[in-house]
Amino acid sequence: MARIARLDGRQQALDAATRLFYEQGHESVSVETVAQAAGLTKKALYYHFPTKTDLVIATLEAAQGPVLAQLCRMARLDAPSDTHPFDRILQGMHKWLKSGRFRGCMFLRAAKSYPDVPEVVAHAAQQKAATLAWLETVARDHGAANPRKLALEFRLLLDAIFATGHL
Repeated sequence: MARIARLDGRQQALDAATRLFYEQGHESVSVETVAQAAGLTKKALYYHFPTKTDLVIATLEAAQGPVLAQLCRMARLDAPSDTHPFDRILQGMHKWLKSGRFRGCMFLRAAKSYPDVPEVVAHAAQQKAATLAWLETVARDHGAANPRKLALEFRLLLDAIFATGHL
């Protein structure tokens, strides 16, 4: 039972940190704030994550799949439509921008906050590479003459949206 509680505490800390880092930024959120939001003591949080940087890295690791899954949901690849999935992603981005919950790319923001931490920068680069590979597959599957070029251009557009908060 104690092992389950430890795992739950770790997940609670990850969930709270992911939300707080995204909403408020890495610099604005203390370990104490994360612990309180997760319903943990600082000691319990430090048991799972010895440093704030370890916590940041763990949130990025945990977010890799869900971020790409969100793009997949926006693209609605299974939707019968004449609208290209990239157009549907832009429509989804527009809704997200208007929702008031948009705070940019968590990976870019983490890399900006921790430019001297190779693991943080590497996770940002990995996310960009995974997104590019997926976009290239979508472009190829939808008949693009040059899928790599289209994927690069679209990823650049997405990066601009994430960086500026404008579409």
